[in-house]
Amino acid sequence: MFGSMRTLSFHLRTGKPRLATDTSHALEFLMDHFLNGRPREISCALNEVLHLYVDAAYEPGNMKPGGLGGVLVDPKTTNVQQHFSLMLTAAEVCAVTTEGSKNPIFELECLAMLVGVKVWANHLRHKHVILFTDNNGSLGAMISGVSRNSTGADIVHCFDAFVDSLGCIVWFERVNTASNPADEPSRNTSCSGLGEAVSIDLRDLSHMLSEFRSRG
Repeated sequence: MFGSMRTLSFHLRTGKPRLATDTSHALEFLMDHFLNGRPREISCALNEVLHLYVDAAYEPGNMKPGGLGGVLVDPKTTNVQQHFSLMLTAAEVCAVTTEGSKNPIFELECLAMLVGVKVWANHLRHKHVILFTDNNGSLGAMISGVSRNSTGADIVHCFDAFVDSLGCIVWFERVNTASNPADEPSRNTSCSGLGEAVSIDLRDLSHMLSEFRSRG
């Protein structure tokens, strides 16, 4: 949605009478979204706020070089409710990042956000969510809704579509790495003091992305 609005705004600023291909695609997307998209639902749960912290790690020397971590916090009580920790082999990192990428941390950071909203979908539905990350690249991509990285763009668009289906409202915020509780589970599957550990099946996430790409 945001990427299409940005494309349309850029075209209006140029003042060109002819529509470029990307502008036409943006208009088609917006028309389809407005005509066939889900209506915004009004829910009392929107008075509730949850904090979601995410992080990713990439350390090529490890047997499982990739790592995704997330922590769900209730700000009213400051209680950590649950966390997830997912370690990825080199083959799994290649499967969910841009082909040939030598430093796929950007895609992994975006992926951590998608994993967070997917694994806690039932907790986040119809609520306000403040999503914290310590990576500026993924933060900017999620706020703007666009990315020049093809895999990153797929993850961002999939994230937007999934959040829209949950009816929740997400605010993105940066957190300092030293203050990010998700740093530990992105590097270590044995974490104490972070609530219940939630299991994740990477195949479900890969299937979700594949379905989105096929629709695109």
